[in-house]
Amino acid sequence: MHQFNSSNALPEAERFGRVVMAVLTDGEENASKEYSADDVRTRIERLIDVCNWGGVFLAANQDAIQSGNAIGLNQDCCMSFSATPHGMGMVEAMLCNIFHA
Repeated sequence: MHQFNSSNALPEAERFGRVVMAVLTDGEENASKEYSADDVRTRIERLIDVCNWGGVFLAANQDAIQSGNAIGLNQDCCMSFSATPHGMGMVEAMLCNIFHA
C-alpha cells in the first residue's frame, strides 16, 4: 500500500484534489501477508472520511456489495460485473463516467 507523506503543512482534508479510488477484482484470492482486512478497511475509511476521497468497488465472480462493504465502501459504490468482454466494457464505461463527471 502506498504511504502518503503526512508532513504536508496543509490540513489533511485540504491536501488532495478530487480523488476516486477504484478497486477492481476478479474474485481470486488475494490474501495479503502484510495487511489484514481491518487494516485495509481502516485506511479506506480514513481516505473517504478525512481526505474526502471517493471510492468504487468493482467485482467479478462475487457479491460486490458484501465484499465492498467489508473494506469500507458503501453499497451504492459497489458493482458486480460479468468476467466477459461485455462485462469489462460496462466497467470501462462506468469508470469513464466517474472520472469525466
